[in-house]
Amino acid sequence: MVPVFSSLEVQYELCTGCRSCEAACSLAKEGNVYPAASRVQVKRVYPGPLDIPVICRQCRSKPCVEACPPRAKALSIEQQTGVVIVDASKCLGLKCRRCLRNCPHGAVVFHPVEGVPLFCDLCGGEPSCVKACPTFSLSSMPASVFDGAHYARFSAEEIGSKLWQRFYTGSVK
Repeated sequence: MVPVFSSLEVQYELCTGCRSCEAACSLAKEGNVYPAASRVQVKRVYPGPLDIPVICRQCRSKPCVEACPPRAKALSIEQQTGVVIVDASKCLGLKCRRCLRNCPHGAVVFHPVEGVPLFCDLCGGEPSCVKACPTFSLSSMPASVFDGAHYARFSAEEIGSKLWQRFYTGSVK
């Protein structure tokens, strides 16, 4: 079966930093509001301050999976949806962090208690973070034209810097 490569899209200029996405994600995945275990993290960057949602961009090449040590093989790709699956029993967690180091967007989050990486699974096609976003800065795009790596090439700091230039100086370098 050919994977359906959906992704979350972000209109950064619409984000107010309310963190509803973090609350909704953690509630859906953890059963309670636990932002530190949310698969989406809102990062405050300077100059600004500006709040930038950092999310898995669902890269087709899956550099996080490729980086997983071959002996561990803790990360795999769910065949139907293309999302990253973690086998916590095999994961080296915080001792390794190769998945994080190889994520072009720095979007891999580690569970604060269990120490294993947390990956967005798009909530089965109905992302909780998208539903909770009051400004509609998050949206779900099925079968995006672009590979998620296209969007992941900028860090939160670089995105914040470009937004700051646009909002406060009227220009973008």
